Amino acid sequence: MEARTRAPTDIVKGTYTLPFDLYPKQVETINELAPNWNAGVWLDMGTGKTICFINIALYHKLVSGSRAIVIMPPLLVPQWAAAIRSLKPAPSVVRYEGTPKQRAALDLNADFLLVGVQIFKRDFHHIWKHFKDVPYVVGVDEAQMIANPGSANHEHVMDFSVGHAQYLMTG
Repeated sequence: MEARTRAPTDIVKGTYTLPFDLYPKQVETINELAPNWNAGVWLDMGTGKTICFINIALYHKLVSGSRAIVIMPPLLVPQWAAAIRSLKPAPSVVRYEGTPKQRAALDLNADFLLVGVQIFKRDFHHIWKHFKDVPYVVGVDEAQMIANPGSANHEHVMDFSVGHAQYLMTG
């Protein structure tokens, strides 16, 4: 019932402190999209898609115990990790990268799993097997990478998202 009576941003603020105040448009976006299962975060470049999704994912964590898997171009993984770790207390985050042996040794039991799209496709079955019995939300940054329904990117992301909340982000 708490999720219905309090705004998602207020629920997140009850547990986490951001390193800065959200702008009104970000608060509006988070509060509108967080309760949905499939939505697009279509903010302009540099206006906070990352922090909006982090808040959306934390809302899902707090109301349903969901973890977040964020699929993105690999160049963005460090930026996402830094943004997540800037919250207090910092949610746990795993950067799913490295050699196959390094990736196999990672503990995937984190609030956020950040993965580049190529490695996500390569390790799809390993990741799916780990998360198949736990609630999770999927975030796709630079979502135009899954725009072609005939592509492996589209197929893998859509297969992984079946039955789970999915948020596409692009500017």
